[in-house]
Amino acid sequence: MKVLRNIMLWRRPSIPVLIAGIACLMLGWMYTPWHPFYILGDLQEAEIRSWGNWAEFGGVAAIAGSLGLSMAHGGIRKLLLVISMPGMLAIATAQVLPILMWLMYGLMGAEFTSMYVFSPQIGMLVGVVMHGFVAIVAGCSIVLSVQATVARNSEDRLTRKSWFAYIGSILLVLAAWVGIEATLERTWMHSTSPKNGATGVSKDITVSAVWDGSRGNNLGMKVRYADAPDQHIPGGTSGSQSGMSFKPDQPFLPGKTLVVTVEAGRRSYNFQFQTAEADESSGPASGSVK
Repeated sequence: MKVLRNIMLWRRPSIPVLIAGIACLMLGWMYTPWHPFYILGDLQEAEIRSWGNWAEFGGVAAIAGSLGLSMAHGGIRKLLLVISMPGMLAIATAQVLPILMWLMYGLMGAEFTSMYVFSPQIGMLVGVVMHGFVAIVAGCSIVLSVQATVARNSEDRLTRKSWFAYIGSILLVLAAWVGIEATLERTWMHSTSPKNGATGVSKDITVSAVWDGSRGNNLGMKVRYADAPDQHIPGGTSGSQSGMSFKPDQPFLPGKTLVVTVEAGRRSYNFQFQTAEADESSGPASGSVK
């Protein structure tokens, strides 16, 4: 019994990490519309696809971490154990919203899972069980990783100094990543036409945005009047890997402030401008955003 207890408590924390990773990867496939295992039938939304992609990424990362835990020794293994705790916590907490959504829409009778089952309630149960299993296994991996780092007879036991060193290193990496992301978020847009804050802009202007580099996925440009953000403005949108443009079907209203939201992949940029009054005829203003 003592040997079994040692194996279960801290000798093999890589096992639940591996199981959670595989389950998370399979779950991501079920939320990827072009995958044959897609579970939501004709329902296809960008948010669902994004969740599926993140689940696949988390699954691959967990599988790689599990393999690292099974092969590493000494300080590297201890570092991986410390990293696995917030990683598995992120995976576990990520299941909460999908579980709530399955419960809500399943009780409403939404027939999301018509490809697999005949009853919305059974479909709801499938979704809840899938996400619940991932959350439970991820929670178990956290418990085993903690046991491995605090148990007195564990070769992976961390001293207080080691805890500070490992956690400090992780926080330093996270801070660097956040700083890089913040810088990229501020500087990825090269120029817009009109430039941000421009006034007296021609009412028949073609709104455009040019960014640095190539971004060919999930492009979008939304143009709205500031005092009517929910009102659609008819027009044509075109895009390429380096920018987007919007041409209204009819000239913009005079003396109005327009808010433009540009999305390209994970990046988003907002700018605004004001059209000329009815008796003005000034041309558009454009310029770099840097």
